[in-house]
Amino acid sequence: MVLNLKMENQKIELSEILVGVKRSKVEWDMRKYNIQNLENLIEKYKSEDIPEHDKEKVDIQDILDSHYRQKEFRRVLINSGIEKNNILWAEDITKNIAKKKRVIMAAGGDWAVEIVSHKLNDKNLFITVNADYKSSVGANTYYDIRNIKEALKKIKSGDYWIEEWIGLDVKRNGRRVQRATQIVFIGERIRDDMSKQYVEFKGIKEKFTGSGIIITTPSGSTGWYNSVYYFHHHRSGAIPKTEKYAKFIMTEPYPAGRKYKLGEGELRKGEEMIFTSLNDKIGEISIDSIRHYQFNRGTVAKVRISDAALKVIRTNKL
Repeated sequence: MVLNLKMENQKIELSEILVGVKRSKVEWDMRKYNIQNLENLIEKYKSEDIPEHDKEKVDIQDILDSHYRQKEFRRVLINSGIEKNNILWAEDITKNIAKKKRVIMAAGGDWAVEIVSHKLNDKNLFITVNADYKSSVGANTYYDIRNIKEALKKIKSGDYWIEEWIGLDVKRNGRRVQRATQIVFIGERIRDDMSKQYVEFKGIKEKFTGSGIIITTPSGSTGWYNSVYYFHHHRSGAIPKTEKYAKFIMTEPYPAGRKYKLGEGELRKGEEMIFTSLNDKIGEISIDSIRHYQFNRGTVAKVRISDAALKVIRTNKL
């Protein structure tokens, strides 16, 4: 569903926008290694080279260039009217903080989109932005430094519309866990451990043996899911972000060549997949590769399409 909100009372003041920015690699590493200045960090990068393999040299200039581009993007945001105190690190945004703002912007790449989306409520509007389009794919972002200033002008004037992205609701032993924006993985956490589980869907009950199963929303279908799908079918399995169904696929089924009835397919509104764990190591339910929940032997997980959807702001042609 696409909602057209180009009405006079839907203008958005830029003070209503909260921005969650992803740290650059430089910023992450300075924090991770407790390094206080850039010169010392560069020396650390140099020490990480593997001399006998030229391809394994740390490309320090690329890292620095990306860092400066991301800082420049933040400067453009502020010059465009975003209030400086409304810019936080993406991981520091909480649900309580998000509910106080009308619009939330994720500025970074697909990781920023995922982690910030987990903090939104059903009323928040969402803006997805690539803070460095030269080094980040940003498959789920619509804006970057080249068009964000004009986009903010349009948003402020009410010249935008809403695109809805479905999510996945997951229950573990009857209790709801974090809603997935893109991907649910169910299986053993350690990849060389065999994953075993019963899967029930559309009246079929089947025992899976392999590396696990991926359930993806349309917005998640360009990533991990698509890599698995391409390996099996030699073509892309990605679907448009506005589709209203999810897709699933088993990873590395065992034994080789066995055709599982529920090895892959589509999950539509009102349908539910039920998983009963037979894992005997470290089974998990992974939500967007960010949140992880135990899925050990006997645990039951249920996955269905969420009633609520992300409300993503799209501006008219820039």
